[in-house]
Amino acid sequence: IEGRALPFDPGDRIAQPEVPEAPADVSGVAAPQLHLPATLAEDNRRYLLWSTDGFPAIVNGRSSIQPEYTAGVIAAMRSFPDRSSVATLRRRGIASVLLHTDRISGSPQGPALGRPLDGLGVERTRLDGGVFAYELRQPSSTTGASAASAPGPGRR
Repeated sequence: IEGRALPFDPGDRIAQPEVPEAPADVSGVAAPQLHLPATLAEDNRRYLLWSTDGFPAIVNGRSSIQPEYTAGVIAAMRSFPDRSSVATLRRRGIASVLLHTDRISGSPQGPALGRPLDGLGVERTRLDGGVFAYELRQPSSTTGASAASAPGPGRR
């Protein structure tokens, strides 16, 4: 009985929650990662759980509150992928975005797959499970500082 959640259910009559199936293995995708869509707490909690497969550094992750840093990054991704959102990713030191296509309907990222990548310095790869990885390529020395020198999560 130890470890059972409340309400106390000694007869095991309360149905246990169903654990969502993990998507494609994303542990090999460049980190830090941002998973989209991420407007709902449920989305962020799901990505946090899935990140235990290989423990890549991720921007998503919350419990009962949305950290200001995370909220700002997610808000800047409403029009992803475009020049503004990719510039935000570079400034924040985020190396890749993982777009979960089974979750984008009705989200700000719904039209993301139809947006052009020309001139953004982003490479899109389709993974298993309807996940697309958008990896930011290192900018050339003539375009400014590298992503490695940009402030990342927890750094200013």
